[in-house]
Amino acid sequence: MKTLGIIILLIIVVTLAMALWFRLAPSREAEWHVDVAAPGFQPGERWAAFCPAPGSRWATSGEPDLERMRQIAMDWPRTELAFGQPETELMTFITRSRLMGFPDYTTVGIRDGQLCMVARQRFGLEDLGVNAARLSAWSKAYLGTEEAPDLGWPET
Repeated sequence: MKTLGIIILLIIVVTLAMALWFRLAPSREAEWHVDVAAPGFQPGERWAAFCPAPGSRWATSGEPDLERMRQIAMDWPRTELAFGQPETELMTFITRSRLMGFPDYTTVGIRDGQLCMVARQRFGLEDLGVNAARLSAWSKAYLGTEEAPDLGWPET
């Protein structure tokens, strides 16, 4: 019985330590604040992405409104602006999961005159679709539509 109590205590301590690490691990700008407009940039294999090709159904005319996009992101639960500003035409947000505080990074910028976003998780291999769902919701709010736009990245 005593051994079982020690094992349970160790499990609790390890779980709490991991939760603290997920919440307190530093985010390095060079690693997470990626330039979506850089020549040849392509999202990673497990990233969610939204970037309409110019002339596509979801492309917008006029200058992208990054201040409006910043407000949409900041209204999302447990989201904060980590790097950049609308004036720099590149922003990276951290959105944390409710229970364990897993950080997901969403970078928003301008590519070929269009507002583009990429989202990825920091820990683990699978995000259970939360990054794609967030990009769909943010892009719907930005575009002012109830229909979810196609996620993806234009071919270069």
